[in-house]
Amino acid sequence: GQTYQVQLTINASNDPTGFGFQMVSLDMLGQDGGTWGTAPADTRTIRVNNRSYFEHSRRSSNNEYSIDWTAPSSGSGMVSFYAVGNAVNSNGNTGGDIAATTSFNLVEDPDVATRNRQLEQQIKLYPIPVISTLNIDLSNISESLNRVDIYDLQGKHIHSSNDNQINIEHLSKGAYLTIFHFDENIAVKRFTKL
Repeated sequence: GQTYQVQLTINASNDPTGFGFQMVSLDMLGQDGGTWGTAPADTRTIRVNNRSYFEHSRRSSNNEYSIDWTAPSSGSGMVSFYAVGNAVNSNGNTGGDIAATTSFNLVEDPDVATRNRQLEQQIKLYPIPVISTLNIDLSNISESLNRVDIYDLQGKHIHSSNDNQINIEHLSKGAYLTIFHFDENIAVKRFTKL
């Protein structure tokens, strides 16, 4: 519920004359993680596919962008920021232009984050990337697993299971989140389906 200023800086070595960007903040389920404030000049906030983005509204000579961002309510967990920046030479085509991506995870509570991070490191998914069957190794986990949920990166729930082998042949190629529900903890792992 607190408001912070988020800043994105685009650094490039191609002597750019213009810059652009897009940024999104997502919770662990791939939903909006917080809310953007009022967009400054030459930027805007837009909503696409149920997600809110902060982006340039036109090419700018400025390589730094900032906006107020209000974090989700307490207990919502980690928020991940994903951004892409463009550094362009304004020659009318893409030759000599540079684009790059970055991400940053903002952890709500260090104590919970440490516990979940340790738990996540103990969970083994294989093979990665996976084609048909996702295997889950929980041999180093002392807690009881209640359920595994699979979500796509748009936050759509795909599948629930309590098995250590999950058939994912029906899934489209791409990246997915597995959310492990234990008695007292939640852990999140990503996998890629080929």
